[in-house]
Amino acid sequence: MSDLRPVAVTPHLFVRSTDDAVTFYLEAFGAVELFRNTLPDGTVLFVELALGQGRVLISEETPSLNALAPQRSADRP
Repeated sequence: MSDLRPVAVTPHLFVRSTDDAVTFYLEAFGAVELFRNTLPDGTVLFVELALGQGRVLISEETPSLNALAPQRSADRP
């Protein structure tokens, strides 16, 4: 058995622009990019960021998997 145990919940956010979201978290909160998983075609699967002791995963929305970013107020009827 591993000594590594989860000590927190790690949110996984789906956004319309991964690069814009990562830039926001880096500038606004001093986040640090730990890992980026990118497909050969350049599609970003996810980026793991450290925010202090916490972590957050950010992914580009993928409509084919029903993994959608929240609607913006301008997108609502």
